[in-house]
Amino acid sequence: MPRSIRLSHRKVEAHEALMVRQGTLLDQLRPMAAKHPEAAVPPVLKDLAGQLLAEATWFGGPSGAAARPAANGAGVVAQLGEARALLEHFEAQHSMWDPGQSARVWMLRRGTVHIRRLRPFSTVPPRSEDNPEARRMRKLLEERINAITKGMAGAEDLPISARLPNTPRRLRARPEGHSLDAPRSLR
Repeated sequence: MPRSIRLSHRKVEAHEALMVRQGTLLDQLRPMAAKHPEAAVPPVLKDLAGQLLAEATWFGGPSGAAARPAANGAGVVAQLGEARALLEHFEAQHSMWDPGQSARVWMLRRGTVHIRRLRPFSTVPPRSEDNPEARRMRKLLEERINAITKGMAGAEDLPISARLPNTPRRLRARPEGHSLDAPRSLR
């Protein structure tokens, strides 16, 4: 399995954090730039875009003047889109598919680590067929359902609420002498 010579856990964590932050800012700026492409970007967002573009240079992007955000919204969105493509390229260069984890993983100096942004939980959940306790509970549940729905032995042992769990209160069995047809004044 090929290994990345320079990729460390620190760089992986920085990449994943930057992808999320940059995607959020890009999603926020796109509608503004679509409505008013020549309008100036608010200073707070422009500073944030500048920081994100500068951080993207660590993954191989242009440095210096090219890392400074543009003056208008359309320019900043274009720059952030280019930086996003650069980050995706970096990810493609340093990751691979791992059939054991059924996920894309980072190729590190020592081993692999799953890409959390794509799959937050890398462990495959245990199959219930493999768990004897789950198998026993499923069999017991099936017996109860059959007893209730098919009138098999064992249903009379269950309380009415267990036999009719989702039945509205007005349709459940009434005490003796209670009639639905009786006028309210006689009840």
